[in-house]
Amino acid sequence: MFGHVALNEDANVLVVGHDGVGRENVYVYEQTLGGTNNWGWLNILLFSERKASLSISGNTFVVGTSNGDTYVYTRTTNWVLEQRIAPETSADANLFGWESAIDATYLSHNWC
Repeated sequence: MFGHVALNEDANVLVVGHDGVGRENVYVYEQTLGGTNNWGWLNILLFSERKASLSISGNTFVVGTSNGDTYVYTRTTNWVLEQRIAPETSADANLFGWESAIDATYLSHNWC
């Protein structure tokens, strides 16, 4: 079942969350990778925890997860994990990172 979807401001990178069996996937698609005026699959990222949010800006996207972690991915030629932001203690993990968002300058994630 597909869940969260995010499209960057240039409308050429699409990030899609998919709930797999026993794992969570994030698919990255890029326009023209499948040929002119087509979307091509670029990458798949696997997560053991449930995704709660996806957001993309330019060449950076974030994934907020149900265990409180927020993952920041950037692209130069390939998408790579740049940083994992985690709550300081497991007690702080309750809903930390569930709503993560990014724009050209700022990364935001809530803490309930």
